[in-house]
Amino acid sequence: MTRIDAQILKPGSIAARKFASAILAKWVTVTWAVPVKAAPDRYSVIMTIRDLAGNRLAQTRLIRITCTPDATLTVGARGTIVSGDNSADLILKTHSTGMVDLVVVCPTPKTVTVITGPTQGSPMLDCSTQLVVTFT
Repeated sequence: MTRIDAQILKPGSIAARKFASAILAKWVTVTWAVPVKAAPDRYSVIMTIRDLAGNRLAQTRLIRITCTPDATLTVGARGTIVSGDNSADLILKTHSTGMVDLVVVCPTPKTVTVITGPTQGSPMLDCSTQLVVTFT
């Protein structure tokens, strides 16, 4: 038996510290930059994936992004569309930098909410951060 962090562990068991480190490496959060108005009906915004400590993850990950009906989503220079280009329901791969150049288009004045979520092949994902874009 081994003593780690004041606990007695059986041979072959995983230490709490090692488990926490493994989970930290698999969990992804999403952050949004401030949207930039590119045209009256179009905003560009950078989405970045981060670990739980807030560090940018320079990795390619699958993520689903949806938005308010009547608006559509597409990807700029960074990121790759898997399905749903120019729709309100997009599945994409982040760029190897962990970033996506997202383009939100809405032909009518309204407030558009953009949310992220996991899809098949996604990492563990904190989906609590949303983006709100107001088209005037």
